Amino acid sequence: MDTPKVDYQMAYKQLLDEKAGLEKQNQLLEKQNQIKDKLFHMIGHDLRSPLGSIKMILDFLNQENADEESLDLKSMLPELSDAADEAFYLLENLLYWTRIQTNRISYKPGEIPVQQLINKAVLNMKRSFEQKGITIIQEIEGNQEVFGDEYLLLVILRNLLSNACKFSNRGTPVSIRLSESAGHLTIHLSDQGVGIKAEDMEKIRDPYSLFSTYGTNNENGNGLGLKVCQALAAINKGELRIDTQPGTGTIVRLLLPAGDDSCPHQGKKN
Repeated sequence: MDTPKVDYQMAYKQLLDEKAGLEKQNQLLEKQNQIKDKLFHMIGHDLRSPLGSIKMILDFLNQENADEESLDLKSMLPELSDAADEAFYLLENLLYWTRIQTNRISYKPGEIPVQQLINKAVLNMKRSFEQKGITIIQEIEGNQEVFGDEYLLLVILRNLLSNACKFSNRGTPVSIRLSESAGHLTIHLSDQGVGIKAEDMEKIRDPYSLFSTYGTNNENGNGLGLKVCQALAAINKGELRIDTQPGTGTIVRLLLPAGDDSCPHQGKKN
């Protein structure tokens, strides 16, 4: 009986392919662990500041020896509200990032008036813009609708407005306008801020990197918000595009399915 011939060259190639596959998988796991480490650091560091402010104010109000004049609660409410908002939005981004990574996002789409959606997002960020003297200019006409999950879209717009405010110079405007194309509606959000360097944009686009810089008023950043925006835009059958130049500002375009009868997705609600 003849002994079957072994193709050692083919076997060696298969071993090399398997080794390369394992190395690639290990690199991916290492990058994922690095993001997890950064997220844990973020929880410990970025939440410490707003929660510390809330605790300090509440401790002051609870002092037994404080007189009524020093306990001017009304004057402290804005700072207390800002600290609570900062902690809430960070926790919200962390929650959505976790759900995105585990494919546990609840997606309940419907037709949403764009003006109503933008007004809600702007109202959430109103105080932040007022503190930097930034004017929001809305160039929106008509009763356009988009098709998507309203709450997920609000999370996206809040993060985009927060970034526009954070990286805008004091007293400059931020504009919001719409454009339409076949089956899609695009929300354009433009600022006249510091812009983003090309090498920094590469870090932002890297799915395994959390990159951010300080804002124009030394506002802290963690890079998580934009990652959440990109993922939630895709879940809403849309896309996020960023055009930027250092020193001249940034234009962020959020492309979404239009909510009209010409769109093939109409009636397909989950």
